[in-house]
Amino acid sequence: MHTRGHLKETIFVCGIFLLFSSKTAGQTCRGQCGDVLEKCSCHATCVSLLKCCADYNQSCVQVMPHSSSMLGGRALRILGVALHPGGRLLCRFKGEIEREGFIDDEGHGYCSSPLLYETGWIPFTVSIDGIHFDRFGEFLSVHPSKADPAFEVILVNATQWQYYGTPNVSGRLKMTWNSSLIGAETVNIELWGYREFSRSTEVGVNGSSSLQAELSYLYSLGRNLPNTGAFSFVPEPSEDYSDWKLGNIRITASSKSDGARDVEGLWSGVVLGDLHFVTFDRLSYTFNGKGEYYLVSSPDRELSVQARTEALKCKNGTSAKATVLSSVAMKGNTSDVIEVRRADGHLQVLRNQKVLPFTEQRWMDLHGVFVFTPSLQNVTVIFLSGVGVEVRVREGAMAVTVLLPSEFTNHTQGLLGLMNSDPSDDLLTRLGEILSPANATPEEIFTFGASWNISKTSSLFTYDSKYLMDTYYFPPSHDTAFVPAFSLPETPDDPLMADMLAMCLGEGAQFCKYDTLTAQSLRMGNATLGAYQSHLALTEALEQVVSCGWLPTPRNGKKNGTHYLEGSCLSFTCNEGFSLYGSMERTCLDDGSWTGEQPYCITDDNVRFVLGAVGSLSALVTMAVMINLHNRKQVR
Repeated sequence: MHTRGHLKETIFVCGIFLLFSSKTAGQTCRGQCGDVLEKCSCHATCVSLLKCCADYNQSCVQVMPHSSSMLGGRALRILGVALHPGGRLLCRFKGEIEREGFIDDEGHGYCSSPLLYETGWIPFTVSIDGIHFDRFGEFLSVHPSKADPAFEVILVNATQWQYYGTPNVSGRLKMTWNSSLIGAETVNIELWGYREFSRSTEVGVNGSSSLQAELSYLYSLGRNLPNTGAFSFVPEPSEDYSDWKLGNIRITASSKSDGARDVEGLWSGVVLGDLHFVTFDRLSYTFNGKGEYYLVSSPDRELSVQARTEALKCKNGTSAKATVLSSVAMKGNTSDVIEVRRADGHLQVLRNQKVLPFTEQRWMDLHGVFVFTPSLQNVTVIFLSGVGVEVRVREGAMAVTVLLPSEFTNHTQGLLGLMNSDPSDDLLTRLGEILSPANATPEEIFTFGASWNISKTSSLFTYDSKYLMDTYYFPPSHDTAFVPAFSLPETPDDPLMADMLAMCLGEGAQFCKYDTLTAQSLRMGNATLGAYQSHLALTEALEQVVSCGWLPTPRNGKKNGTHYLEGSCLSFTCNEGFSLYGSMERTCLDDGSWTGEQPYCITDDNVRFVLGAVGSLSALVTMAVMINLHNRKQVR
């Protein structure tokens, strides 16, 4: 009886275990990386949210290093996966390029990056049984000039390499490398060739051709050489490899402009400080909403730029009745989603909700978008459409400049207004109502700004922490409970008043004063003033200009000046023994035309000949006119 009771309990417990196992058996990330499952997540945000499936790190693998030259050959170590040293490892890149991986004595697996004719993030899958490719990863393929310089072979005396074989250039060619990066005592040094050629796709008159590229092994320079980090050799010419182009630079002729044209400028809008906005049409206003909003929305041009704001924190830890930028997210057409957010006083970049590492390069060529990070305080994003977004952080405050080409005229809406050179309609609400900038109250402007909050389905932002989930994901995208201060009276007894008045001068002074008093910080006010002045300088640099086109230098003469824009003046002189015929000076007019006539430099004898010919022609014309008049009189 007692035994039977234990048996029932055992069967019952086993039943629960089997039931639980059956429900969670499918909760694996194998083949499901990027998905959010019922019980756990295989999305990149699961790490910070502590919601990853148990096998996330083993199924959605990371590699180190995370980038490789597009020429391939770099060993990418697979992190988080322990393998048997005698096992097999297969790596499949882009679903088609299969390579045999290798496993070291410690069980670390490596995939060697293949030759690729493209840059950007390259997906790959891994198989440890030779059948199922159910582990997913990706690495960044970069142009050789953007690859990690530590892995480059240094050509000693590059000029000698470039001009080898020309007169007076000979001797031994030398190269060096970082020997510690190659885990071997001996190395092989080989010469590989690169070339491009046209390959016909169809036979016949209408057949088309496509450009093909090839990287191929040519011959060995040395095998089993000591890994000393240096090598030299005397090259020998070979007819067999003369058609291979190594480091080839192709220069093609470019036709010069010979007429008037407008060099179109970019339109710029900016958000800075305690949320001060300058629209594309240069209307300035302040909106201190808390939430997530559209900076620019252009559905027909498939562009979305969104801003996330948070309450301003004062030095004493309290929250001011004003907001600042904390993140900006953007997407153009079918591009990757790029988000730039403030993190620990610097900027952090995310691609499709995954943090991008910029430890190995500063420039990334992604899907439909380029990202450049010259420093942790500055990020530039450029879309294929010509749209640019520059994000800067100064004194912990973010500023965002959006640059649009003229194709977006009358195709923008949002907090940066309708781009059409008319600031009077920039305060266009989502419902189509236009507020008059001259008469709108701060409260009405606040209502206008709140109308441009984003929806949850259209959000481009990443929610990868409890704070972001609780503050932005679950609540409405505009915090109606947050009411900012709509005015800040200047109190004479404020201890910052004297220094503020001395600092906040010139254009942008009103923003500088507002932020100084709001944050009770001169540094904040000065940062806002600096950001605004940087915007003014950028706006001036982007002004549309008129070009009158290139003018040639007269033969046997000189041209003084190299500017061809409106207001530019070029002068011309002739060499000794030649005289100038035409205009000595030409000025570029605002209609895109040059004043004067094309100058020529001719010899004095030719000048006399030309003048004589002109005189003779004039006499002939005069005689012809007189004969014609005489004939008319006879007819009468």
